[in-house]
Amino acid sequence: MIDKGLYQSFKSMIMKRQKEENVGVEEAPEKVINDTVIKRFKVEERISVEIIYEPNVLDAHGEWMSEDTLSKACENFNKNLAAGNAKPNLFHIKDETEKLEILRTYTLPCECTIGDTLVKQGTWVAEIKWHDKALWKQRTVPDENGVLAISGTSIGALGRKATPQEDVDG
Repeated sequence: MIDKGLYQSFKSMIMKRQKEENVGVEEAPEKVINDTVIKRFKVEERISVEIIYEPNVLDAHGEWMSEDTLSKACENFNKNLAAGNAKPNLFHIKDETEKLEILRTYTLPCECTIGDTLVKQGTWVAEIKWHDKALWKQRTVPDENGVLAISGTSIGALGRKATPQEDVDG
């Protein structure tokens, strides 16, 4: 159940951002009550909203993070982004800092829909600006087999693996 006050604050924040920076947000269809839809791709400006990591969901390596851990990771990442220590790249190997830009990252304060994907509260997301048209096309237009050349994001981070009984903060 979504806390209505938190939901309204998040919705107001998103709507204000849309007006200030023209980042795409839409109201959900009338039949869906109390839902915010965030556009997955803002085509004109080549901005994508990317899911970085969902809380309590196994990743490609069979690992997971709690909502609290993701919040701390996001905060740490944003500090490093502001300091110029976190830069975008492709496939963890190719520096593309002139071709794409991480506008901002944040954790969702409530459940919402990004594109047509329902995304849970606490999910870490990023807004990416694609300065290079060819890379934008690789991110948004599937090939003849329906596969995107660039299919998403990775945090490319290091961490400490904790056992289920271990306190990850201690």
